Amino acid sequence: MTEHPSAFAVYARRWYLHRLAAAAAITGGLWIMVPTDMYDVPARDGVQAMLWPLAPALFTALLPASLGTAAGAFERTVRSPLRLRLLVSGVAVALAFGVALCGAAVSPAMALRNTTLLVGLAFLGTVLLPAGAAWTPAVFIPMVMWLTGTKSTGQVYPWATLLVPPGSIAAEVAATVVLAAGLAGYILRGPARIH
Repeated sequence: MTEHPSAFAVYARRWYLHRLAAAAAITGGLWIMVPTDMYDVPARDGVQAMLWPLAPALFTALLPASLGTAAGAFERTVRSPLRLRLLVSGVAVALAFGVALCGAAVSPAMALRNTTLLVGLAFLGTVLLPAGAAWTPAVFIPMVMWLTGTKSTGQVYPWATLLVPPGSIAAEVAATVVLAAGLAGYILRGPARIH
């Protein structure tokens, strides 16, 4: 008697959930194991540590590949594509905030805010850009913020949300708005390549 895979196993393979889970474990491990107080960061006095404000970018760079597969030919045959996109969004966000919990030991507010912003950028990239370019907002925007987000005095520009010290209401609102826009666009419209 042949054994048929469960529906969840089929979706897990199709959405690359095993890759997302591995990326979440690696990113979370880096956040836990890499010391955050041993690096002197030149001209980044407003930045708490060298690596960890950008750590979620390692995970969110892979999100568009997973999100895009939830709109393939197989998934379009389901009764409710909206419900399917809602489910894959929930799994992706849950994994992302699992990663954020690993950074919470250093600064919970910054870990959650940065993860929120980067997940929103990944969803927006999936909705607005073709599949081959959907990863770019979650990768290049953090790079621009890191490279040009501080003044010569070491203070962080307000637009460099990922580097702003914790407690900034404006940065938290910006991150929340980006995530809400990305989630709404993805759940209601799906990836750009199916339009």
